Amino acid sequence: MKKICLLFLFLSLVSFSFAQTIVDNFHGYSSNGELQAVWVQTGGWTDATLQTTGGADGTTGSMKLQDSGWSNGVLATGIATPPGAGGYKLTFKYMNGQSDTAWSNLTVSVVQNDSIKAVKSLGGSVVASWTAAETAPMSLTGDPINILIDNSGNLPGATNVCAIDEIKLESAVVPLTVVLKPTDAWYIGGTTTITAEPDGGSYNYSKVDFDVNADSSIEYTDNTEPFEFVWDTTADMVTSGPIDLKATLTDSLSATDDITGTYIIDNRLSGRQSLILNGDFSAWTSGDPDNWTPYQTDVAFASHGQGNSYAAGAFPSLTINCTATVTNRYFFLSSSWGGYFTDIQTKLWGRHAYCRMYYFTSDDGGSSWVNTMIDVTVGNPYWLYVESAVEPEVGEIGQQVAICTHCYGAGDYYWDDVVVNGIDLVESAVNDWNLY
Repeated sequence: MKKICLLFLFLSLVSFSFAQTIVDNFHGYSSNGELQAVWVQTGGWTDATLQTTGGADGTTGSMKLQDSGWSNGVLATGIATPPGAGGYKLTFKYMNGQSDTAWSNLTVSVVQNDSIKAVKSLGGSVVASWTAAETAPMSLTGDPINILIDNSGNLPGATNVCAIDEIKLESAVVPLTVVLKPTDAWYIGGTTTITAEPDGGSYNYSKVDFDVNADSSIEYTDNTEPFEFVWDTTADMVTSGPIDLKATLTDSLSATDDITGTYIIDNRLSGRQSLILNGDFSAWTSGDPDNWTPYQTDVAFASHGQGNSYAAGAFPSLTINCTATVTNRYFFLSSSWGGYFTDIQTKLWGRHAYCRMYYFTSDDGGSSWVNTMIDVTVGNPYWLYVESAVEPEVGEIGQQVAICTHCYGAGDYYWDDVVVNGIDLVESAVNDWNLY
């Protein structure tokens, strides 16, 4: 009797660890219309069709995606709900280029609460028969999830074909991890707040130890989320140079994980200063956000306003709407600065369905623009965070900053928390704006 009970317990544990939920096996659709009501185009001309034979299970349906360019696939919103908070992975079977040109950068993403939880990049190689794939383990809550199948950028002008089937959500163990924000690619100076974001493990976290110079001398311990270190970098670097910062996360089971970032500290002159004002668009007293001026190449086909979706800060964001009447439209909102700046760097959040978002500069009042800083090819309808590399060139007096959409069809484009900073070589009093 004892052996039977132990065997039952063992089988129960095994069954739980391999629990799964069928997200979509494409058996329940009777027409393309029913399929397309669930798997909706994210933009462009992606054609989703129901295949009633030759599925991955050898008998029944699958979904074929075909496109001739300038789009980003399909999105199924709220298609499944995890049974509870915990670790999961998405498994599926796919083909790419099985009957024509392959999608050049096929990706499958899991999104929850407007945040991308996992992305499986499948590349552009021809996969002529059903092949199993899965995302990395991810942490999910008990809220509904969305599945995005796209090309992570525009397709070339060809007949691009892929297929997907047997999409399942399975339990998985998410390892304990910690990441730092801003990343160590971001130049910092003055007093800067570094956040350590935990994931996985027991999901109950005890503390994060912050160690400047990674020399086992703990400068600060934070015992509550969010785990933050308010770092006075002037105490460690009076000019400019690299410094290591190590963050060690401990969870409730005493498991640990650590990460070391090598930050470039920049405290020359009066420190790193913002080249723009109102980058989070929080000040908005008229038709335009304060300190920003609109520029358009085709006024009839673009408009802007306060966005009701926002990234990291408070309402609002900036939204730019383009219609589908013409292609190749641009819409600028820029803020100008004076002084001579060097080591200029940009970070921002962007969200849009497809095509490109840019960061530009102009030194002739907006008559011509040069894309010298950052090209944000966001390519999906969820917020993504982007940091640019450092530009060593000096920005001249009267130069302007612009953020831009470059669209080939209708859609809403969102910007939020735009930061552009650098070292002011003149140190003019009028340029002593927000320090970052």
